[in-house]
Amino acid sequence: ADYHKRVYANRSPEQVQASKERAANRLANRSPEKVQADKVKRTDYNKRVWANRSPEKVQADKDKMADRRANPSPEKVQAAKVKMADWWANRSPEQVQTAGVNKA
Repeated sequence: ADYHKRVYANRSPEQVQASKERAANRLANRSPEKVQADKVKRTDYNKRVWANRSPEKVQADKDKMADRRANPSPEKVQAAKVKMADWWANRSPEQVQTAGVNKA
């Protein structure tokens, strides 16, 4: 892991951009069959993992999530507020106008 961190830290912006473009092309050029196969593979894996959890583990996770919702950390709350403020700031007036309509 340290090796990869060093290698990635020393990449030029051009190298970073090139690898992003390669990744985008790889995703864009996948056949519909490959896309479908990947989806199936992911859902199968998730089903297997979730199916094999013990009831105690399921309950523990539910409790953990309920606790997290009831007691969000101030940093996360602040980050979410900033994110939403940015999101609204970057809307066009038309988008802001239609947002109220869509809610109704």
